Amino acid sequence: MAFFNDYLLFDGAMGTYFAQKTGREIACELVNLLDPKIIAKIHAEYISAGATALKTNTFGANTTALDCPFEKIAEIIRAAWQLATKAAADNAVVFADIGPITHKDEESLPDQMDVIDEYKKIVDEFRSLGCKHFLFETFTDYHDIEIISAYIKQQQPDAYIIASYAVAADRYTLAGVQLKEIFQAMASNPYIDAHGLNCLCGPAHMFGLLKTVDLSNQTIIALPNASYPSRVGGRTVYIDNPSYFAGQLLEMKKFGIKIIGGCCGTTPEHIRLTRNLLSKSYQPTIIHKQDANRAKEVKPVGNPFREKLLLGEKVIIAELDPPHDTGWQHLVPNARALYRAGADAVSIVDSPLGRARVDSILVAASIQRQTGLTAIPHLTCRDRNTVGMKSALLGLYLEELRNVLVVTGDPIPEQERGKVKGFFHFNSYTLLKYLESINEELFTGDPLFCGAAVNINAANFDHELTRCVKKIENGASFLMTQPIFTEQSMLNLQKMRQELPTKIIGGLMLIGGYKGAVFAHNEIPGVDIPKEVLDLLPQDNPQKAAEIGLDIAKKIARSITPLVDGYFVMPTKKNVTELCELITNIKSYL
Repeated sequence: MAFFNDYLLFDGAMGTYFAQKTGREIACELVNLLDPKIIAKIHAEYISAGATALKTNTFGANTTALDCPFEKIAEIIRAAWQLATKAAADNAVVFADIGPITHKDEESLPDQMDVIDEYKKIVDEFRSLGCKHFLFETFTDYHDIEIISAYIKQQQPDAYIIASYAVAADRYTLAGVQLKEIFQAMASNPYIDAHGLNCLCGPAHMFGLLKTVDLSNQTIIALPNASYPSRVGGRTVYIDNPSYFAGQLLEMKKFGIKIIGGCCGTTPEHIRLTRNLLSKSYQPTIIHKQDANRAKEVKPVGNPFREKLLLGEKVIIAELDPPHDTGWQHLVPNARALYRAGADAVSIVDSPLGRARVDSILVAASIQRQTGLTAIPHLTCRDRNTVGMKSALLGLYLEELRNVLVVTGDPIPEQERGKVKGFFHFNSYTLLKYLESINEELFTGDPLFCGAAVNINAANFDHELTRCVKKIENGASFLMTQPIFTEQSMLNLQKMRQELPTKIIGGLMLIGGYKGAVFAHNEIPGVDIPKEVLDLLPQDNPQKAAEIGLDIAKKIARSITPLVDGYFVMPTKKNVTELCELITNIKSYL
């Protein structure tokens, strides 16, 4: 920390200020090569305003964000370094600005090791230029930073590393990681010299967040947005509030936050007024934290499904599909019939195959309220961002739903992708981790009981087992498999039983006819119905096919009994009568 004593004042925004000055819609990192004079001018304005730390114009300089080969990225980095160091001269320290390497959707999710390798290439390019100050900003998870910070310090022990995270006002990142968890991880990391927050929040909300965590004996960074953005004339704009912004940063400095500056919407004027206020005398305050993170105790409503499963009794879950229109009248009578047959819970799917159906949480709440049968809504990562997910969780909790199944969600059909986009702000691991933190923060005393899905028919089942372990580590208390039909799926189930320390619910699909079986085999992800089973089904006699399907399900149910903690029975059509018969048969030998 020899390069600053009392405080370090970073510059403000590059991207939004560039757009404001030029009216151009282009990735500003490319402008390092296309029009370097404008970038040099922006750097110079921030130095003139009094910034003592300058970020290179490289936040999005990676192959994913700019969709170009790394050779071009290296060229952009070299130009950015030259522009920033020339502008800073002896007046400011230059930080390599490195943003997260993200993905557009779940299907383009890059391999983590490929991402780490690219971070290393970016870091090595900066180091080859003489850089030893690094700012990792706007991250939503700390795992990549833990790896790359260790890599930097091993290569260059005197490097100074700042890790900054984008946390919303509700204390969660867009990946669902809680503020408290991030700060605990960073405070205990020997490779991180300073850490804190940037982006997403205006200064008052960011200050409020920082007051909720323990900042003692830590060097903290705060780079808030100027305000919250709005759309005017098709453009994103921020309130012109440099005086207010500067006042808030001064209060942060009094609070003990030593590294400050601006993010989106800030300009040289924000930095100039901040520097003016910091230059005046002030009385520092004592660092303390507010007790805003304390979880609120709630009165338990009871969870018989969870209690039965954890006591070692076998449970039966039956799947029900929400309607794709307003034809919902059959749902409650069907649920009552399943309850009478002996089902312990109903599982409510969430828009399977990427086609809209009635919301799974609303259906689950209605069924549980009207029948008393435990309902388990599926939560997909596809359709909700973090705001929508938290709203949904609060809603289902108020409806006294206490069990959920976390699934990635079937992809949007190819022909719809130009019109409909999946969010995939979560994957199954991060959503489970998010639920774990929500339980700790909001639902202490009566937490959600979370399960996850397993593709028992995965071609590389060892990889699937590795995924299962990660799901268990992130909070899954039970695993529900896809339907078991083949000899290989039985072997996979045996392997699960031997290697996984959790409750396993074995999947059983009730075949309702030849056409339904063929459809399920060919079009439902994770379903593998072997040819020898399909050959048993008469194509011209649906009733006979249904009888054969029921008999097959009964035999598979009995054969998996020693290996499972429960059964997950699924129809291929609205054949609730057969489902009830299957459940009754299973109950007869439990």
